[in-house]
Amino acid sequence: MWYRYILLTSLATLSTFHLFAQKDYDDYSAAQRTDVLYEDFDDNRNKWFVGYERKGRRSGEIRDGQYVWQSKSLMYDEHASWNQVSLDQTRDFEIETRLKLVDGNPKKSIALSWGRSDRGSFFFGFKENKYYVSDWRKVGGVTIYVDGRQTSHLNRNDYNTLTVRKVDRFYRFFINEKLVYSMNFKDFYGSNIGFESNNLIHVDYLRVSYLDEPSTLPLASKNSQNELSDNKPPKEEANLDQAQEVEVPPQSKPKENLVPDSPPTQIAASETSTDKPSTSEPTVANPNEINTVDTPEPISAAASAGDNPIIVITEPTLTRGFKQIAVQNIRIVGRATDQDGIKEVLINGQPAWLRPDGQFSLEAPLRLGDNKFDIVATDRFQQSSTSTFSIHRDAPSREKRLALIIGNSAYEQGGQLRNPINDANAMQSTLESMGFTVMKYENCRQNDIKRAIDEFGQKLKEYEVGLFFYAGHGVQVSGSNYLIPVDAQLSSAHDVEYDCVRADRVLAKMEAANSRTNIVMLDACRDNPFERSWSRSTQGNGLAFMNAPQGSMVAYATAPGQTASDGGGQHGIYTEALLKHLPTPNITIEQVFKRVRSTVAQKSEGKQIPWESTSLTGDFYFKK
Repeated sequence: MWYRYILLTSLATLSTFHLFAQKDYDDYSAAQRTDVLYEDFDDNRNKWFVGYERKGRRSGEIRDGQYVWQSKSLMYDEHASWNQVSLDQTRDFEIETRLKLVDGNPKKSIALSWGRSDRGSFFFGFKENKYYVSDWRKVGGVTIYVDGRQTSHLNRNDYNTLTVRKVDRFYRFFINEKLVYSMNFKDFYGSNIGFESNNLIHVDYLRVSYLDEPSTLPLASKNSQNELSDNKPPKEEANLDQAQEVEVPPQSKPKENLVPDSPPTQIAASETSTDKPSTSEPTVANPNEINTVDTPEPISAAASAGDNPIIVITEPTLTRGFKQIAVQNIRIVGRATDQDGIKEVLINGQPAWLRPDGQFSLEAPLRLGDNKFDIVATDRFQQSSTSTFSIHRDAPSREKRLALIIGNSAYEQGGQLRNPINDANAMQSTLESMGFTVMKYENCRQNDIKRAIDEFGQKLKEYEVGLFFYAGHGVQVSGSNYLIPVDAQLSSAHDVEYDCVRADRVLAKMEAANSRTNIVMLDACRDNPFERSWSRSTQGNGLAFMNAPQGSMVAYATAPGQTASDGGGQHGIYTEALLKHLPTPNITIEQVFKRVRSTVAQKSEGKQIPWESTSLTGDFYFKK
């Protein structure tokens, strides 16, 4: 028996089928692409970064029709090379590049980056035989849509073509002309497009184009290589003409278990909690937030066939009573059915993404407190049904904490220190166990330290607690304290100002961030090997006293003007005591450092006495 469906054309209907059809790489011809940028790297007319910086830690070169890029820097902004290409986000567009790994660690990512600015960036890249799609925002942290998903379409030792295509309000991602991922379109901030890698890569070309509306809607290929197993389109799609009748045999009807192409909500490290809903980006879950879903009955709009649509919610899974979830955005997925066909689904007045078989989805923000969602499904004869449910989102139960850790051991001219890297690694694990988001760097040069501190200061604006821990060489000159980078060449005390980093740079960034509680811990009072060549009048043991700004504490491994031991075990004496006492629950920060002082004094037989300067105005607990 054949089922006859009358498909009434409208702009919404055409848009839905157009979207669903545009799944093959060859859906657009060359004539339907209008180039905004076509970079073949025959010359450097578009002014890509070329030359060497940071003593060769990053370099760029135009050579043999390719862009040769390499970065070994630890700093985020130095991983990438980009160019400004303005895109109208209301239009359909495509970004495509062809590149390959030449030398380096295949486990480190190579990515196409777009929408880049100092506020954030999108990434589509790969490492080994896996690909990923992510979105980094200065406010909101990192949202990972897909990370480390294996694919057979990547060439391990050859060029790979990465294509990002935006059609309507959806992204399609292709690797070597094979569709691997689909998701809702996300607005971006900037106009820079380029590449990110910590390896040596060759880029063959970069093409940015607007996509013109096809004159006729193409058929979706039966061989479309979408790797999302739960995300495949129906086997056949029909071309649509006005007032056309399409007869659909029973075996070709859409399957009941199809799920929309929208990716699941992902959880990232650093998210700003707000009472206002986001208007664009999925925000990051805070593990300390408790959200409750309350629905007295299973959600379904009772409607008879041929009358009003029937609505069934499949995500979130709702049952009687309360359900605890830990997200700040909710992904709503369901199905609306009606024998006359579904024209649209609105969720709180916003159009949901609707598939021809009635599957719909929308990612919606959650305010603090009660959130009511009205789902209205309308068929093609304007008959509607409504389904309603509520979600309650509680305020975060813990403050947001950010830590910057730097450990310097491998000094080029100052000799090797045994423990700072061990100290940094152990401190990272300890702080993360207490709710800190940690930025950690090892064996940093001067510019690396400065950039790490500056980035820390920017991110800290979205946190309540900031902490800085440094293990390595430090020195005071003329009453000021300096952190010594691993590349410092200090033939005299006069070189310190130019080759080192002032320790109070961190305090200034903390004060500017206006975070409620700030903690600085300096295990940097070891004997300074550079002083042996300095004149006696410029030598100064240990670190100098620094005033702690309001709401902060500065903790030293030993008293001002004294030196500390690097320790004979895996950790410095001071850091070893910190690791022991920081996780102690239900004691204030002042009590923690009293216990640290007692432990260090006992272990050093009174030769090393830790010291703190504080102006904290309230109680702070590392662990409660």
